[in-house]
Amino acid sequence: MNFSLIRLRRDLSPKDIASFGRSDGYRLHKMVWDIFSDGPDRKRDFLYRFEKVSGLPTYDTISEREPGDSTGLWEISTKPYLPKLVQGDRLAFKLRANPIQSAKQERTA
Repeated sequence: MNFSLIRLRRDLSPKDIASFGRSDGYRLHKMVWDIFSDGPDRKRDFLYRFEKVSGLPTYDTISEREPGDSTGLWEISTKPYLPKLVQGDRLAFKLRANPIQSAKQERTA
């Protein structure tokens, strides 16, 4: 397993950086998927947490394989992720859930 910090490169032009400020949830998801995808049939084998740091997109990821950047937009730092958990350990996390499908429910009177 790998833990990676993926940040937008600091030496990008102001025009490139400005385009990320207008990114919606779908586009941000697609950006991280592109970093891990090596083909259209690739199964998802990573988890990520998105945050804006100093106004720029930043991802913390855990993945089976190392991420790759074919666009040259990202600075990627990866290290092995080998947690050693024992019974009684407590973990904390932040969750951001994005609905991908809505279903209309009938109201009963």
